[in-house]
Amino acid sequence: MAPAVLIVAPPSMLEVDWFGQMFLGGAAKSMHFAGLFRDAARRAGAAFFNAGDVVESSAVDGIHLDSDAHRVLGTELAKVVQSLIGKA
Repeated sequence: MAPAVLIVAPPSMLEVDWFGQMFLGGAAKSMHFAGLFRDAARRAGAAFFNAGDVVESSAVDGIHLDSDAHRVLGTELAKVVQSLIGKA
């Protein structure tokens, strides 16, 4: 049996600090990530999880996650993976 595949959309980015200038306009574009990733998952027959539903990008650099967000994301992804394993 083929392994289950989970496609995870990252949270939207924020335009802050020097990354904000480097990726000017990226925040607006990143708002579409979840829908694009969801569509790709649907086409591939894969499971989908929108990380933006449970965490936000760090206000420090607007791209990465802070330690609390990593903890929340890990906990939520574990639930999704356990669910997928249970369906296998």
